[in-house]
Amino acid sequence: TVSAFGDPAAAAAEANAAGSGALAQIWGRDARAVQDLAGRLQTGTVWINTHDALAPEIPMTPWRGSGYGASGGPDALDELTRTKAVVWDLTPLTERTPSLAKAALGADSEGPDHD
Repeated sequence: TVSAFGDPAAAAAEANAAGSGALAQIWGRDARAVQDLAGRLQTGTVWINTHDALAPEIPMTPWRGSGYGASGGPDALDELTRTKAVVWDLTPLTERTPSLAKAALGADSEGPDHD
């Protein structure tokens, strides 16, 4: 929907009342006003004075009823991956310093005394 507004608050209210929120376009000359309006809009992407700013590094994240999942940018990669930490000490066991557990039990001890 294309609508003209003189009042940025009215523009934000009408746009935010819509069921979708994937993308909004703002056309204007007052940089502060359009930046303020962009912050008020409940959309995943806001284009200012452009209509075709698609690039792989720009995330497109739908809000509200616009769908699920992100495309483009690091957010899209996060949707497709899970992080996992694997810690592997390649130091041979014979060259390692005693562990804290062994140090707490005593250097020569294999465990508590059972007399």
